[in-house]
Amino acid sequence: MRYKIAITGGEPTANKNFLPFMIWLRQNYNEYLHQILVTTNGSASLRYYSNLLEQVDNISFSLHSEHVDEKKFFSMVLALKKKLLPN
Repeated sequence: MRYKIAITGGEPTANKNFLPFMIWLRQNYNEYLHQILVTTNGSASLRYYSNLLEQVDNISFSLHSEHVDEKKFFSMVLALKKKLLPN
C-alpha cells in the first residue's frame, strides 16, 4: 500500500527541521509514498520552496489576506511557477 500524506499548519515551513524531515522521509520511505502534499502560507523564501519541491509532489499556498503583503506573496508564487514551468 502507498500513502498520500498531506501536511498543513500551523505553518510547516516555520519548523527548521521540516525540509530535512521531508528529505529523510523520501530517502527512507519513498516506496510507501504515493504523494506528499504541503499547504503553506508562502512566508518562506523562493529558494526554500524550490528545494522543498524536490521532495514533495504539491505545494498549496493559503492566502490570509489580513496578514499578507499581497505584492510579495504573488511575486514569490509567480517566480516559483516560472522556475517550474519556464515556458
